[in-house]
Amino acid sequence: MLGFLRRMLGGTKASSVTWVNLGTPKGMEQNARAYVQEGYQINATVYRCVRLLAQSVGQVPMYAADLKGKELGEKHPLSMILARPNPAQSWSTFAGYITAFRKLAGNAPIEVLRAGAGENGTPKELWPWQPYHFKAIEGGMLPRAWLYEDGTPHNRKSWDVDPITGKSNLMMWREFSATEKYFGMAPLSAGAKAADQNNAAANWNHKMLGNNCIPSGVLKTPQVLSDPQYSRLKQELAETYSGTDNARRPLLLDGNMEWIQTALSPADLDFIQGRNLTALEIAEVFGVPAQLVPIPGSQTFANYAEARLALWEDEVLPLAYDLAEELTRWLAIPGAKVMVDEDGIPALAPRRAEKWTAVNAATFLTTNEKREALNYDPLPIPEADEVLVSAGMVPLGIELTPPPLPPAGQPIKPGKPEDGEDDEGEEEDDEDPKKPE
Repeated sequence: MLGFLRRMLGGTKASSVTWVNLGTPKGMEQNARAYVQEGYQINATVYRCVRLLAQSVGQVPMYAADLKGKELGEKHPLSMILARPNPAQSWSTFAGYITAFRKLAGNAPIEVLRAGAGENGTPKELWPWQPYHFKAIEGGMLPRAWLYEDGTPHNRKSWDVDPITGKSNLMMWREFSATEKYFGMAPLSAGAKAADQNNAAANWNHKMLGNNCIPSGVLKTPQVLSDPQYSRLKQELAETYSGTDNARRPLLLDGNMEWIQTALSPADLDFIQGRNLTALEIAEVFGVPAQLVPIPGSQTFANYAEARLALWEDEVLPLAYDLAEELTRWLAIPGAKVMVDEDGIPALAPRRAEKWTAVNAATFLTTNEKREALNYDPLPIPEADEVLVSAGMVPLGIELTPPPLPPAGQPIKPGKPEDGEDDEGEEEDDEDPKKPE
């Protein structure tokens, strides 16, 4: 490790290295862990949004394909990784894990273990890392190395980054950031104030319920109390009249004392509306429809099914495609790429039904073109490459020509009746014994 730092520092000059921390939250503690502690762990709306996105991305089926999109076999290295990223996680667990970290901290570090030395070996396992203790050694557009250290001597690790090709055994799957070069911005930083207000409203409501929704008041005495008297009175009030067990207990006063209860304004009592507004803002930050959180009275979508479909189209699928493309670029397995199987997503069934109906109704497409649009293999028959017309749906290439006309000047003779039929189209009668000869 010290040798690595010496190579990076170029000797003993520390000024050539800039330690870049993760993007810091606005309005919260100045570290990425605060997003988890003050957001995910104690805020129900943040927990619901992050959990919903993580579970949804984890349910997106992915497969290994060649550069033409044809699925590769189960024994291909990329197929084996997508089936089992590491011995401790399935693909759905792994994908949900890194999605949660990206949505909480803006960054999801992923390490690849390869069969062979360096960055050119065959990928065998993918492991997620917690993003809280990562730093980057300053370079150009790419960092010169990634460094992980959590303050303990045994948990320190570094990953070199090729300054030309960008190859590294660690990938930082991250959100966009307008200020950071190597790290992404946590989505919750845009809604930090809303999360703080939502937490404050929840704490205020909890304290109000703890006092049986009775507001505080002022105890007025006719004379100034001495320090011992003040301390004794304060202790008696705390022990005898505070808490849920003592709610609405009569207050016994002596010595012309007077209890003046402070009233709550309508704005103070309208904390529920304030919580709903901050919850709606948090849901907007994560791109989750309000009806899925759920927020009472939210009518953004006509029904739950439309809200669920909007979540998948606007958030889940873009995340899944971004993950597939980033894994393809980073792992760089020759002739292979990660593909998203939209047909295997149950939530997209209504959209698939609409697509099937539209493709089937297209009269200007051949059968094989329709099958290609629906990701099916073509049929090996010539008729499948012909455009069908409505008249019995026969191939358009078939020529329906009329019978040849007689030479000029020759009258058109009526067609010869079929055997058994007369000119009127009726069947010829058998010999009638009563018919005169």
